[in-house]
Amino acid sequence: MRHLGTEERPEPLTRFDRLALIGFLALVVVFGALVEIRSAFLSQRRTDLDVYLRAAWAVRTGGDIYAVTDDHGWHYCYPPLTAILLAPLADPPAGADRTAYAPFAISVAFWYVFSVVCVFLAAHWFAATLEEASDHLGDGRRWWYRRNIPIFLLLGPIGCALSRGQVNLLLILLIAGWFRAMVQQRQFLSGLWLAGAICLKFIPGFLVLVPLWRKEWRTLGGVAVGVAIGFGVIPAVVWGIPGTVEVNRRFVHAIIHPAVTQAGDDTRAKELMEITATDNQSFQAIIHNYRHWSESPRPPHADTLTRMLHVALFGSLTALTLHAFGRRRDDNPRRLLLVVGCLVLLMALGSPISHTHYFCLALPLIAGLYITSVEERPKAILPDWGTGLVLVSAALLFSLTHIPVWEGRRDAGLPMYASLILWAAAAHRLSVQRALQAINEFDAGRLARAA
Repeated sequence: MRHLGTEERPEPLTRFDRLALIGFLALVVVFGALVEIRSAFLSQRRTDLDVYLRAAWAVRTGGDIYAVTDDHGWHYCYPPLTAILLAPLADPPAGADRTAYAPFAISVAFWYVFSVVCVFLAAHWFAATLEEASDHLGDGRRWWYRRNIPIFLLLGPIGCALSRGQVNLLLILLIAGWFRAMVQQRQFLSGLWLAGAICLKFIPGFLVLVPLWRKEWRTLGGVAVGVAIGFGVIPAVVWGIPGTVEVNRRFVHAIIHPAVTQAGDDTRAKELMEITATDNQSFQAIIHNYRHWSESPRPPHADTLTRMLHVALFGSLTALTLHAFGRRRDDNPRRLLLVVGCLVLLMALGSPISHTHYFCLALPLIAGLYITSVEERPKAILPDWGTGLVLVSAALLFSLTHIPVWEGRRDAGLPMYASLILWAAAAHRLSVQRALQAINEFDAGRLARAA
């Protein structure tokens, strides 16, 4: 147990800090009220939450979760487990019997509060995990800054995810749980956390690369068990074994196949799959936009060259990230958070469909860069000027796409550029740390031989 000396006593919150925290809380409450009005009390629901809750209604009534639509005519596009877990909040279509179903307004309020708790708890877990491995306590002002600054820098994408009732804030919490268990050397548990992320949104399957790279076989075992439960055991309880096989076949046929190959089921083409159908910010979409910048309308599908460039860029950045981290096992929590944050952002950019609200997933990397910077300067509250410039620049680029006057310029890929700025800063820091570690080990070996 560590003891505080006089010089190490935590600095208390200032009056400005307290006012800022109160203002932050007020913003969360006011924004929640706006989300509630937009989602449940307008003539047309302005939320994606109804997509999940309509699929949850299909779970409760024995319908096809991949055929049912919400009031906008949008389809459910996630693994079956998400619809099953949301069954208590299920929302029937207009004209259906609502007996024993929660009012939609109550479901919206619950999901908003739950999502806010998820993002703040995730930020706390990232900070607490690094603090537990630090020689410097995180009490006082630094404790609060470490948990709130990363969220504040991502208000744009986090607010977008909240307003649309999306699941990405829960995904961040699952990633935080995976990271925390990994640092604590609880490998099987970390695998279960990662499996939960995969069963929620599927694309986190890319993150299995981390335990593979680190040769954490028990983690991979936890992933296998968790995925088997999420895609097999729990659905089998709801639909039986034949029904589970069919619902997973429907998921692959309706979602995975068309997203990867641009062929197969075209039910979701106009609402999701076509590259021009949404605010897609993936490498593939932005390359496509630039290659057809002056065309109106642009082709709805990416051609072979665009897809090849997408794969090449995604693969190259992934390889550079792992190279910067190094082949040797490294359990340093700060370096682990940086590499996890880089891969999470690359996961978002490498997905064939990547919406602007996906970039709330930058939270692990922003937390890693911010906390690492202040940790290197024990009495600091704010990061060094270089890291601060990177974080502020990325925050501005993320936020601009959510300002009405800039919405029409999303095709330029501002969130992609913000992500690449963060990635470059983290990769550089990882490379420098790796080089310094190699130099220190070389010097230590030379001294040992001389002795």
